[in-house]
Amino acid sequence: MFSKWSLRSASFLLASRARTQFLAITIVLCLAATGAQASQYITIASGGVVGGCYAFGRVICDIINRELKDQGISCIAKATQGISYNLGAVERGKADFGFTQAVWVAESIDDPARTKVAQVLNFGEVPIVFLVRRETSVTSFSQLTSLVFNKGHKGSAGLAFTEKIMQYYNWQDLSFPDITSYRTSQVTDAFCSAKVGAMSVVLFQPNNLLHDVINSCDVTPISMPEDLITYMETNNQYVHRYRLPTGIYSPTQSNIDTISSSILLVARQDLDSELVYKVTKIVREHLPQINNLVP
Repeated sequence: MFSKWSLRSASFLLASRARTQFLAITIVLCLAATGAQASQYITIASGGVVGGCYAFGRVICDIINRELKDQGISCIAKATQGISYNLGAVERGKADFGFTQAVWVAESIDDPARTKVAQVLNFGEVPIVFLVRRETSVTSFSQLTSLVFNKGHKGSAGLAFTEKIMQYYNWQDLSFPDITSYRTSQVTDAFCSAKVGAMSVVLFQPNNLLHDVINSCDVTPISMPEDLITYMETNNQYVHRYRLPTGIYSPTQSNIDTISSSILLVARQDLDSELVYKVTKIVREHLPQINNLVP
């Protein structure tokens, strides 16, 4: 016969086991639910913080975080050295998506040693523009070597384009009095304080930054020579002639002829195809909104 103490102990033991089993089941269910709703965290390599691609990246991530939140997808736009750098970042798996230019993607495709990327969306043509200080009286490309020249910082499209142009003319860094590597965000200060006499920039058009530097620092854009434009177009099908029309930047009094290449959003080739589809679909659906929000 059991004593009262034995019965109480048995009851307490059974109740404790029941609570333990219930807690274990609850934990398992919670973990299962958490796993089912686990976030897919994606990154977009965008560009310098004053550039259009960084603005595009921020707006796109805001839309993804709002529209795809229920599907567990979150996004962050990463500021980077530039859109030339972004291609390598996606190739190396440092970012899931990235903005770059078609000309650099084409070169990576032709290089069997490089990891390939998937092209997602085209955001339009963006040109390279060469600027000189008016007081230098330089009006042609052949005179650029007389000036302190800013050819762009590492990872920027400006540097990548400029180096190809320098190869065409067989120019070296020592061909110039000095070479600098200011970022796009430093353009106004570099010109207005006379730290440079000429510079190349790759920017969406028309562009507020370009308007400000032209008017504040007495700077003017100059055209590329016809032979250079033809050479660049001939050697890469993703390079195109581009014209800045008269008056787009007052007091510019003539058309400015240069070259451009499309801005592409690319993705890691090993990224989940369903994820790429969802991102592409939501961006396409909001393209008018994205274009309106980006300055």
